[in-house]
Amino acid sequence: MPGSGDRHGPRLGTAAAGQVRGEHGVGQGGHSDHLGESWGHGIAFPQGFAGRNSTSIGVSQRAPRPARASTPAVICTTRPQWSPPLEHPDRGGRSYAAIRTGTGGPFTGQRRNRRHVPSATGTARRTTMAASAWESLRAARAAHLHYVEGLRVTQVAEHLGVSRFKAGRLIQTAREQGLVHIEITPPPLADPTRSAALLERYAPHGLTRALVVPAQAGRAALNRAAAEAVEEATRPGDVLGLACGRTVNQVVAALRRLPDCDVVQLTGLTTPGDVNDSSVETIRRASRLTRSTAVPVYVPMVLPSLAEAAALRVRPALAKAFARLDRLTVALITVGAWQPGDSNLHDSTGLADSEREAATRRGVVAEFAGHLVDADGRTVATDLTDRCLVVPLERLRHARDVVAIAAAVRRASAVDAALRSGLIHTLVTDTEVADAFLAHRDTAPTEPPD
Repeated sequence: MPGSGDRHGPRLGTAAAGQVRGEHGVGQGGHSDHLGESWGHGIAFPQGFAGRNSTSIGVSQRAPRPARASTPAVICTTRPQWSPPLEHPDRGGRSYAAIRTGTGGPFTGQRRNRRHVPSATGTARRTTMAASAWESLRAARAAHLHYVEGLRVTQVAEHLGVSRFKAGRLIQTAREQGLVHIEITPPPLADPTRSAALLERYAPHGLTRALVVPAQAGRAALNRAAAEAVEEATRPGDVLGLACGRTVNQVVAALRRLPDCDVVQLTGLTTPGDVNDSSVETIRRASRLTRSTAVPVYVPMVLPSLAEAAALRVRPALAKAFARLDRLTVALITVGAWQPGDSNLHDSTGLADSEREAATRRGVVAEFAGHLVDADGRTVATDLTDRCLVVPLERLRHARDVVAIAAAVRRASAVDAALRSGLIHTLVTDTEVADAFLAHRDTAPTEPPD
């Protein structure tokens, strides 16, 4: 019958008028489709013949031989209805097309050759989705070449084998799809002259780094500079200790990355009884950056008596937290002046006025991490020290890098005293504070205390 033939070999179409064989062709009678990488079959119809829903498609490299029948024969070569070629990422970039055909005819129930000719709807939909994902991947690659590797658009085009206009559209697509995130953070401008002056003056006392930020840059620039100092000082496997206080909280909020290390509290809380204290959240935030487990200390920094302080130190939870201090390598602290409003320890509710006055009479001018020092940087031991849950002084002395941040001019003399203690290795401050304590003493610094 017309349109029949072997699907896997040479196909012969016969008619009353004669027979013809089409090479690399497609023949359809009724409803059928074949893509011609194998022999196709042609259908010869007498003139005037019209088959039901019939379409004959011929894609031939040479004209078919004429029929040997005396009646003239016509080979139907209506133009195939091709869908636009689509590039498929899983087929090495080859193009293929889907054929849309009519319905009915002797081939309606015949199985489609899906390896060569996908269905017009299902495969086109899958192809569109695959092409969209492939285009996103190409856009991401183009954006990486442009923004990360620094290639010009023309170089991106050469690398991807597309036109420069296409490369530009891919880069734009990456930005529109949210594949590119651009963040511009101007670095704090350091003052090299003042930084060098500070380092020269306090190097005999153990200072190894000094960074002075212009005061007009603002507090955020100062916090970011201190955060960068901590990021540079911390190494994998370190133990990072954080003091409690508003300034330390702001510096930790400016941290962007930390290596895998443990994070510990250097002191108890300055607001006892408040489980939502910002210092606790600071420890948690830093622990998330280091992918470690936070161990907050929910006890006050100053205890009412020596007996209560000794009892708390042996409790398992507190002992576990403070045991990490034995391996302390990096610490972030602030320096407070021994006066109201400038020191968490001075303003602690656990202190009596008589104790504050007694510390002042003994020459205390500064406090950091719960330890008191006089104007020459010598530590002042009092009963108050034993009542404080703070990092032991020897642990600070053996740390590799103690980073201090100074942000108030009124604390200039306190910062000078803390630097003379020999416990601070890195100082981050602004130009106003630096000028204040550089002018605090015109004489050469004394030898570091023992």
